[in-house]
Amino acid sequence: MKLNVKNLGLDDVALEIDSTPTTVDELAEETKEQVDKLHKEAEKIEEVTEDEKDAPRLDLVDVMGSEERNAKALDILEKERMLQVERENEWKKEKKSKRMKRFIKTSILVFVVAVLFLAWYSGYRIPIPDEWVVHIQGIYQSAYDAVTGYFTGN
Repeated sequence: MKLNVKNLGLDDVALEIDSTPTTVDELAEETKEQVDKLHKEAEKIEEVTEDEKDAPRLDLVDVMGSEERNAKALDILEKERMLQVERENEWKKEKKSKRMKRFIKTSILVFVVAVLFLAWYSGYRIPIPDEWVVHIQGIYQSAYDAVTGYFTGN
């Protein structure tokens, strides 16, 4: 092992360890380790190739050219297409049903508001307790004061 000294400044000294082998024994030992690693990798590769010899092989021409396989694939695709059409039809039915329910609810609300408006317009006093009227007038007045105060700076 050899130590190299570098002068990095006036008083700063850094030591670096040179890891290159200098003796014949160290060189031989390093070479032997590399050879052992290569032998281990070669054994792993041989094991894989031996395992592949025992594995069954598929002939791609038989698989891809099979009429039965193509027919089954077409059947599966046709079934999927039919399921997609059914899902679309169900979605359209649900959408139509929701639209109809929303229309009915809106119609009922508009009818009730129209009847109340016409009754009020014709002079009919809707029997609402006076406490409610006072409470609603108080809410209105406080909201009115808050809005006008905000815009006038009071």
